[in-house]
Amino acid sequence: MESFLEYKGFLIEPLVYPLAPGADKKRRTPLDMRYQAAVRVTDFNGADPAVVKVQADFGSFGDARRAAEVFGRELIDAPTARKKPARAATPKAKKRSDAT
Repeated sequence: MESFLEYKGFLIEPLVYPLAPGADKKRRTPLDMRYQAAVRVTDFNGADPAVVKVQADFGSFGDARRAAEVFGRELIDAPTARKKPARAATPKAKKRSDAT
């Protein structure tokens, strides 16, 4: 099942996977299942996707998926995020100083 979200010219793909129990722990019931998430952010051109892990564990698949979508939006909205290339602008003429 492919699920992705279109947001501000980017595709956000939540990636959810089960967290393996530690060596000293065993899963007793399905309720003991934990999930981790990551998000793949790609512009519509498909070039240079970024995959970033969400630094948390989740108790359900749905919680992990929603957290990945929100995290992807935050990455795009961050001031240091890669932005879509702007249209080519014509260079502005430099102002001459009238200092005499």
